[in-house]
Amino acid sequence: MTHTSLQFAATHKQRSFLDDGDEISFRGHFSRKGYVSIGWGHCTNTALAAAA
Repeated sequence: MTHTSLQFAATHKQRSFLDDGDEISFRGHFSRKGYVSIGWGHCTNTALAAAA
């Protein structure tokens, strides 16, 4: 399993986990010569507390 460090733009802190209330933003685009490119725009959401 690979662990990824997260960089938080607002505070410039790095963590390997998300806290409740953290806002997550990402974009994706994949392309390869000879294949159709796929991707999505800017996606943003907020991490909520797990249900008990």
